[in-house]
Amino acid sequence: MKVTDANSLTATQGLSITITSAPSITTTTLPAGEQNVAYSATLAASGGTTPYTWSISAGTLPSGLNLNSSTGVISGTPTVVGTSTFTVKVTDANSQTATQALSITISPTGGGGTIALVQSAALQGSSVTSLSQAFPANNTAGDLLIAFVRASTTSQTVTVTDTAGNPYALAVSQTQTTDGHQIRIFYATSAASGPNTVTATFSASNNHPWLAVFEYTGVSGLDQTAHAQGNGSSPNTGLTAATTSNNELVFAGLGVPNASTATVTAGTGFQLLLQDAPPNTSRAATEGRIVSVSGQYAGTFSLSASTNWSAVVATFK
Repeated sequence: MKVTDANSLTATQGLSITITSAPSITTTTLPAGEQNVAYSATLAASGGTTPYTWSISAGTLPSGLNLNSSTGVISGTPTVVGTSTFTVKVTDANSQTATQALSITISPTGGGGTIALVQSAALQGSSVTSLSQAFPANNTAGDLLIAFVRASTTSQTVTVTDTAGNPYALAVSQTQTTDGHQIRIFYATSAASGPNTVTATFSASNNHPWLAVFEYTGVSGLDQTAHAQGNGSSPNTGLTAATTSNNELVFAGLGVPNASTATVTAGTGFQLLLQDAPPNTSRAATEGRIVSVSGQYAGTFSLSASTNWSAVVATFK
């Protein structure tokens, strides 16, 4: 480059300009995974200027998986069966970006017939006569549906229905006579396929209700139950009768006073599922485990502080 002034004096300087392209994501598909089995896949990009920064711009990864923003590695242990659709975004050193829609399918460990949680959802209410919760995705024909309900009285009745017309039966219930709340596990077998919203209806306005819904594959009916109430930091349903098959789902629920600020930890061998945690006031929690040996099973939880509690457990085969 040369510059000339008004007196015809000149100067030169050698310069260069580098033109870089925007980055593009070269990963177009991701491998499937299995529930409760470690998963790892690496996103790739080209162009732009490194280093890259990775993020999720829409949707969510399967539960249990995380994206490393520096390396583009998706890893973890997926906990829920199903297909998750999301969009990944790469940003280069010059703040240029690219996106790519991707999905990961998580299947039950070992293939069809294995017991697995497909999906779940929950909501709380305040001074309502009913709660309605939709499943995030369509139900699969033949699956087991579970509805766990907490209510703030011991005297009200509760019924469960859904928009798919599945009939629900009560598996087990427990009232907390000191605190004045109740918890119940309802279930429906051989679910109809398609979209579905579950409704718990109370016989009167309920101050602090909670409804949690679950879909499981690989189980079709109720086997054994147990229930208890007490005070302390170690809720325990007591043992069920011996299960009648080796492979069963053990599903447990907990209720505590609405004003309790105690944190909940799942019992040994259980995975904490959904809960209504502080500062929410419809205090309840659920947990599950899959067992492979016939036996007697109890639902156990740990609380960070002593309080009144109610606990229920049901096994499904």
